[in-house]
This record gives sequence, structure tokens and C-alpha cells, in this order.
Amino acid sequence: MGYRSIGKKLEIVPEEAALVRKIFTDYLRLGSIGALAASLEREGVKPKPRRLVNGKTIGV
Repeated sequence: MGYRSIGKKLEIVPEEAALVRKIFTDYLRLGSIGALAASLEREGVKPKPRRLVNGKTIGV
């Protein structure tokens, strides 16, 4: 999250990078993963769906 692979280089995805910064800021403010997870759940923040090598999609 926050990056995409272009060739063999990583490129920042600005929209996702903003979310990553928010997540880190919230973690520092809340002080625990559990509180962070609960906060993100309340806000409706979900992980980006990923397709695995076997074709299965997770994070939907």
C-alpha cells in the first residue's frame, strides 16, 4: 500500500501514500495496534484487495 511496482522500481501512489501517513499518525496517537484497528474499522478503512499467485483475491 502506498507504492506500485513499475518495472523493477517502486513508484509512490499519492492517494494511497496519504492513507499510509494517516495510519502511522493514528498509531502514534493511539499507541496500540488494537486501538488503531478499531479506529480504522469505525472509519470504514479497508485494505486494498490483492490477488495472490493462485488467483485467489483477499482483502475484499
